[in-house]
Amino acid sequence: MEAQFAAEHFDKVAATYDSDNRISKIAHDLLALAPPISATSVVLDNACGPGIITGEVRKQNASADEHLRIYATDISPGMIEQVREKNWPGVEAIVMDAQELAFAENTFTHSFTNLGIFMFPDPEKGAAEIYRTLKPGGVAVITSLKQVGWIRIFQNAQRTVRPEAPLWKGLLAEEWSTRRKLESVIQAGGFSADSIDVTTAGSSIPGNMMGGFLDSIKDIATSMITQDWSEDEKRQFEAALAGEFRALKAIPQDFEIITWAAGARK
Repeated sequence: MEAQFAAEHFDKVAATYDSDNRISKIAHDLLALAPPISATSVVLDNACGPGIITGEVRKQNASADEHLRIYATDISPGMIEQVREKNWPGVEAIVMDAQELAFAENTFTHSFTNLGIFMFPDPEKGAAEIYRTLKPGGVAVITSLKQVGWIRIFQNAQRTVRPEAPLWKGLLAEEWSTRRKLESVIQAGGFSADSIDVTTAGSSIPGNMMGGFLDSIKDIATSMITQDWSEDEKRQFEAALAGEFRALKAIPQDFEIITWAAGARK
């Protein structure tokens, strides 16, 4: 996914992102990969989106609310505005590039980068910034996408026109669906191999909540799938995809989302 497209996309969907709290379920599981958070903790919610991790940290640590410090950063102004509108005490929301974090070395006891690192133009540089700003003994939790169910909407349309062709694998390079890719990026950032533990975390998203997202990626997905197709095949694909979108509105279905989740200690 190109960086400019990602930033524009997340500005567009900021107000409705995870509006039914399905990604929040993943956030709940991710906090279990890090040491307990206390009133003396300093937490980074990196590439924070609308503050899903931040909200879960505050929910699980209500007793430490008065003293807990959380920094929520994202390159999307729209997402940061969503965090600021929540008026959470102890939370500082800042528009910031995850590849150039404006924090001193050894700042954070806990660092979370959920569903973001695969969209960085230079993931290894982003991992190095996570490592640099983490205190010695601190833990970073970093996730990437293993599997997403919504891709079948485009694959179904593809089969209608070219049933024999290899199926489209999505907006990300296929290697990001592997555990090895996430581990290699984290190690390139400075974490040792034996400091990294990887597991999976998952949830599901109702199809009726996916309309805005699917609309926002439709053009780029279509161009990727049909780049070497004839004009007639492209028209057939667009018609088939429109039918898939109509069916999605008419027939309730859920789309799975499964992440690789790595906990890495500095």
